Amino acid sequence: MPVDDLVNTAEMYLKAMLELEEEGVVAMRARLVERFEQASPTVSQTVERLQRHGLVEVEADRHLTLTDLGRRTAASVMRKHRLAEVFLEQVVGFDWELLHEEACRWEHVMSDQLADRLDELLGHPRVTPYGNPVRAPHPDRPATSTDRPQNLTRLGADLDDKLTARIIWIGEPLQADTAALASLRQHGLLPGTEVTISAADGHWVTLRRACDDFDLELPYELAVHLFAMAEVPAPLTADA
Repeated sequence: MPVDDLVNTAEMYLKAMLELEEEGVVAMRARLVERFEQASPTVSQTVERLQRHGLVEVEADRHLTLTDLGRRTAASVMRKHRLAEVFLEQVVGFDWELLHEEACRWEHVMSDQLADRLDELLGHPRVTPYGNPVRAPHPDRPATSTDRPQNLTRLGADLDDKLTARIIWIGEPLQADTAALASLRQHGLLPGTEVTISAADGHWVTLRRACDDFDLELPYELAVHLFAMAEVPAPLTADA
């Protein structure tokens, strides 16, 4: 069966694997079970179908790898989704909390030609309203950068001192939770916000925004999907 005839579920799985890679998480069936809240046999059947169509490889240690064809398909769906989010916010004026849910519908019906036209119309946006990078149309290989954003729980693990970081993007699972997005907006924890992390455990991450004089206790289930970059202090000069 041609790739174009794969059902939406298959495209969702491929995109989810690319999202996990983006987050620095090894793609496995268990991670897909968590993300889609589906039964393990259902996930296994879908993965087997993707494998039969040459979109996914199952490695000896059971982790999942996108083939070249699978990666191109996933990148195309991801790009359409994220361009739709930008369009819905900038042109339509759609509610921020609802952008992701609506873009999930658009990603499966948008043609490559329309995606290219949207990209041009929007001025070739680099990031979405949630801070995620808008991928190039046909990436040939996974990103291997060592300075990719980390979620707040990783940044806060084993802290010897406070750590200043800047929120870069909101993970896809949180984008599907309108209540969580509303909470992040209420507390001002949006992409571009500078925070100081003082502690983290398996339940909470303690942080403070640069503009506040009080701490926030962020639940683990939110913090694990907020990605930030540690702020590197400027080097001292000779006359500093």
